[in-house]
Amino acid sequence: MEDLNQMIQEETEAPAKFVDADFPEEEEVQATEPEAVQEAQVPTANTVPITTLGLWFEQYREMIPNVHQVGGQIRGVASGKYLIVSVDDPNGQELEAGIVERSLNLFDNANIQPVIDMQPSDMRVYNNNTFRIIYTLSEDAVVKMYGVKTGLIAMFSYAIDGGILPYEKVVAKKRATELEIPQGNIEVYRQNLNNPIDLEALQLLYRQSAKANTTFTTVRDAVNWLLARQDNITDINHHLEIDRVIMTLLS
Repeated sequence: MEDLNQMIQEETEAPAKFVDADFPEEEEVQATEPEAVQEAQVPTANTVPITTLGLWFEQYREMIPNVHQVGGQIRGVASGKYLIVSVDDPNGQELEAGIVERSLNLFDNANIQPVIDMQPSDMRVYNNNTFRIIYTLSEDAVVKMYGVKTGLIAMFSYAIDGGILPYEKVVAKKRATELEIPQGNIEVYRQNLNNPIDLEALQLLYRQSAKANTTFTTVRDAVNWLLARQDNITDINHHLEIDRVIMTLLS
């Protein structure tokens, strides 16, 4: 495993603000008219296709039981531009037997918000028009995709022992049409999970670990704790921070 202290210095010199990040204009790909995207593209061995949130949700909403589309028209607004969904409110009260309070989320850019055009295995909607979708590429490969204001952030990951462990971050701006799948080495991750943990380095990477009410012996202990913590987080920047820490520990 690479020297953690050097990696920490590289990671912390210029921390990124992913949700509000701007991307160079020259990286934009020519826009595809929504009307021309009628069928989901089949991913090649090296890329995954991109479509818009509105078209994607229309095709796959039956596979996302925890996110329900809310119908209705808004006067003066084209229906394809927005998507209104209801999701379980984690702080909601039980209204009656079997029915828990839900919250509404409006995506007013559903016609241009990019998402990976594949069947999802899970979707979670967070605050400020952000969301996370998980896709399965193969038995060992998963994509954890975050939808943010300026585009999408795809964390290409390995599925190891029930955990989703990111190995590379790929960013796409609106109007991109596909993402290239980065290459990695799952065996390096499997081996590094069993390495002893450097507690000082871990605390420099993620300060909250200093207050953890648990004992970390191996990298696996720390990664499992980080993944459990991430499950209860609704802020995309915090999600990305934990993903970064996991990649640094396992690289």
